[in-house]
Amino acid sequence: MSRESRGVVNRVVFFSLEGNKHSRTRNYYNGLEKRGFAVSWIELKSLVSLKRRRNQISQLLVQGYVPVVASPSHILVIPFFLTFWRRPVLDAGWLLSDGVVASRREFGFIGLKAVKFFALDFLVLHLASKVFLESEAQSKRVRRKFFVSSTKLCVLFTGVDENRFGDLSTRQRTLGVNTSNSKKVLFRGGAQAEAGHNVLWGCLSSGSLKGGVQITISTRGYSAVTNSPQVSIVDRYLSDFDLAQLFSNSDLVLGQLSNHKRLRYTIPHKFFEAALFGKPYLSSDKGVVGGFEKLKIVYLFQGGSPEDLANSINQIFDDFDSALKVGNNLRKWYEENASQSVLSDKLISFLSGD
Repeated sequence: MSRESRGVVNRVVFFSLEGNKHSRTRNYYNGLEKRGFAVSWIELKSLVSLKRRRNQISQLLVQGYVPVVASPSHILVIPFFLTFWRRPVLDAGWLLSDGVVASRREFGFIGLKAVKFFALDFLVLHLASKVFLESEAQSKRVRRKFFVSSTKLCVLFTGVDENRFGDLSTRQRTLGVNTSNSKKVLFRGGAQAEAGHNVLWGCLSSGSLKGGVQITISTRGYSAVTNSPQVSIVDRYLSDFDLAQLFSNSDLVLGQLSNHKRLRYTIPHKFFEAALFGKPYLSSDKGVVGGFEKLKIVYLFQGGSPEDLANSINQIFDDFDSALKVGNNLRKWYEENASQSVLSDKLISFLSGD
């Protein structure tokens, strides 16, 4: 039986603002394309670009393409609705106010920026026909905070755009694994509060890490300077190959290290990256990732505690055979729950009303 005869959506058009091309939504676009669905991606230079391309977009809608606004281009929901009088699907992932207010603490003059982004989140959530969010905790929060119906909200993991790294078996043969005697730890991510750079530096300065542990900090625009022989800082753009090299050569990947409240409802990209590469993952015990411990696919430590972070790293390397099993379990979980193909199928199921 064909997809059309089952009433399953098989045409999707994604919309993003210029510069948001490599959002989490790109993972789903590439996944659908690989699975033979008709997909299109329209990148707009500004909010008024929708009107200029009205005829092209109207033709796609007539042909049965379902419109999906990509993350983090949430604001496009408003002009799309006003131009076509149709509610698009919003792949939100998270709220706009999360990045500006919760993470960067940019409240603006007497809180005006916080009010602006709260209002924007409220509008796009209610104008969208469906909203994809990154976790069940995020969904519960949106229902409670913005009074959005649960029937509109769908949980869709962010995952990893596997197209960036190529075939896994080829990647492993090309890159290999860490064959040195050192124990290599990777900490990657921005300098937002929830990342917990201060916790990592406290761990390093404590002198509690055992010898042979080497930590690579990969970030952009991070101005920290260190003379520690245990630390190397990669402050530059990384190609997909370089990023894969970092993960493949690491023995342990660190997640978010703080006790920031945003961890209660968000799952960082590096969790899925570690899962793709089958690496043991150590994270703060606060929030969503903490719920994965019972599945024996992650390690947790007391979020915000440099001392417990050091102790946890030492314990993991003291029994590294067990850590390898945890990494393998994480990889299996990823294949069954968060791979590109699994998430693409879930997206189509949600769009089809299943």
